[in-house]
Amino acid sequence: MEGAEKMGTLLTKFRHRTTLKKSKVNKILLTIFMILFAILMIIPFILMISASFKHSAVAFANIFEVIPKNIYLGNYEALLKDPLYFKWFLNSVFVVILTIALKIVVVSMAAYAFARLRFKHRDLLFVIIIRNYYVCDDDIPRYNNCSKIFAL
Repeated sequence: MEGAEKMGTLLTKFRHRTTLKKSKVNKILLTIFMILFAILMIIPFILMISASFKHSAVAFANIFEVIPKNIYLGNYEALLKDPLYFKWFLNSVFVVILTIALKIVVVSMAAYAFARLRFKHRDLLFVIIIRNYYVCDDDIPRYNNCSKIFAL
């Protein structure tokens, strides 16, 4: 009996170790995947910033040239000299601040209602609201336009 118990204990420890090894490997693979995915998401922003320092005639000649040979600041000069730029910028800031403030108020009240109150069709309404967070209003018309252009 004593030998069987030891064998059972050893098997349990072995299974636990292999499970730990598998979970460690899974975590490492997931981390590598997430790092590669993050790099893939950052590349367009790096290329966009790089293109802003190139002359418009050269910007699309070699798009993967991250550091331009000749840094051109004319794009920024033209932007800052435009008298409407600061108006556009302030309009954007105003819209962002107003949108965030209104969302905080509305979402807080909705969160309270969903957490504390029980009402008819609560779950359906919750799913509709969550769907609106995942599918932006711009996505559906954009998909329709792309499907017409590229025959999706």
